[in-house]
Amino acid sequence: MTTRILAFGFLLCMLQAQERELLAICSRCASPTVFRKTGTGTANSVAEARMTPSAIRSECEELGNTGAALANCIREQTATNKIYRAQADCFAGTLSPIDGKQYRFAGIWSNDDIGGGRTKWLDLSTGKVVGRDNASDGLSLSQQWEVLCPGPLKISQRPAASQAPSAQAAARPPAPPPPPPVCNGAPGCTEVNSFASTITDFRTSTTGGYRLVTATIRFQNKLARPLILGYLSGSGVATDDRGNRFTMNENTGLRGMGFLRANQVDPKFILAAGQTADARVEFTWYPRANEIFGTEYNMEFSVREIVPVSPTQFRVGLEHPLRWTELGRPEVSAAPAPAAVAPAAEPAVAVVAPVDHCQGLQRCYNAGTFTAQVQQVTTSQVTSFHVLSFRVRFQNVSAQPLILAYKNGTSVAIDNLGNRYSQTRTNYARGIGVSGHGQISAEFIVQPGQSRDASFEVMRVIARTQIGTGFTWDVAVEQFEPLPGNQLRTLREYSLNFPDLTAANPVSGVAPGATNTQDLGQTVDKLKGIFRRKK
Repeated sequence: MTTRILAFGFLLCMLQAQERELLAICSRCASPTVFRKTGTGTANSVAEARMTPSAIRSECEELGNTGAALANCIREQTATNKIYRAQADCFAGTLSPIDGKQYRFAGIWSNDDIGGGRTKWLDLSTGKVVGRDNASDGLSLSQQWEVLCPGPLKISQRPAASQAPSAQAAARPPAPPPPPPVCNGAPGCTEVNSFASTITDFRTSTTGGYRLVTATIRFQNKLARPLILGYLSGSGVATDDRGNRFTMNENTGLRGMGFLRANQVDPKFILAAGQTADARVEFTWYPRANEIFGTEYNMEFSVREIVPVSPTQFRVGLEHPLRWTELGRPEVSAAPAPAAVAPAAEPAVAVVAPVDHCQGLQRCYNAGTFTAQVQQVTTSQVTSFHVLSFRVRFQNVSAQPLILAYKNGTSVAIDNLGNRYSQTRTNYARGIGVSGHGQISAEFIVQPGQSRDASFEVMRVIARTQIGTGFTWDVAVEQFEPLPGNQLRTLREYSLNFPDLTAANPVSGVAPGATNTQDLGQTVDKLKGIFRRKK
């Protein structure tokens, strides 16, 4: 009986989608309404849709919002009101629905269950057919196909003679094949035609009354040309398995990647052909007293491609909604990034495989043009504060001088007990310039092949909490380009992630048992400051 009720509900949803020309997301979700269609029934059929006010309200209610929380959710979703885009080749049987993935026609469902007679679809990123049950939502793909390619199937049929391509079009070389998949079913990995994105580090933590979820995402360019991506403002949200909703503070919650807002395009997240780079996102939730929180999380946000028009002008391209599920499970949160694959070949393009300059090195991050290796981690206690100090060696592995600076406010650590550390009030960055609040210090210049050291400090109030023994440290570093008139322009922002650090002997430079005079001097300075305040 339950199965029949679910089947009836799904069919009712599909009928409503057909009547109102929607793009179905899932059997129980609010769906966006189509407002533009081009090339319907052809090899380049495109449909674009937006959420109506009633759909936005329904979506916010499904997330469990009531009262002021419901009003805030509706206001946020209305302000964003992103465009959902689906595309299909009705003759080749390929589908790019609103989830941004790639699918291929895999036959027709039998009549022994819901959705009999409708199309079934193969997920090219996993090599598996998407099920037609409510959890898999394969019939939502069928519905989007029917909007794009209505009527009898045209797969394997060629256009009529009157629609035959011209001799000039026929003489063109065939389009290059799509890039090979990268994820291949790896946990925490999702991909679209142009890039793959993998969760390489996922943490939960607390600070004050807030709970936070933090993720580092590694993006890999699958194309044989540069790719620029931007985070679509207002698109990010994380939810736990208790229905609690985490949102991003966009002043502090994104590192490495730039924002896309109404009148703002930040093109600093650039990936060369086959290159990888990391972005870090942080979502917060303020629970009420004794509120129960979950242990598994879903996270989603959208990125858009940024297309250069001139050296100083850009336009936005395709939007890719990204979603990761079951975060917090060990096999997902600690999964290694998939092995790099060669980017798709394109005519007259020479592709050089990226070099891992950190190969064989511990506690090392490869940023492409430079490496950052944690040489030493030290811990100390000053009154009620627990302090972590990180000594980092930056090495220029490029052929050009590098100007680097620490991005103020981005140094954050989380211990193995979920306690969060933030940068100290003073001495948070030594030996390196600092950028932020409209100011840039260009003192940290590293010549090709050379290396320079810098140190960073983070702290937290101990109170009655236990001190952890392992630490994951995140920090953002910006690269600048000199311009005439002693001006600097931001080229890139790098989000550096160092998981599972422990206080230990340095990588090099200080023998076991030796005294680190720099750290000792810093501790003495802190103690002097404390005694001055007590006078």
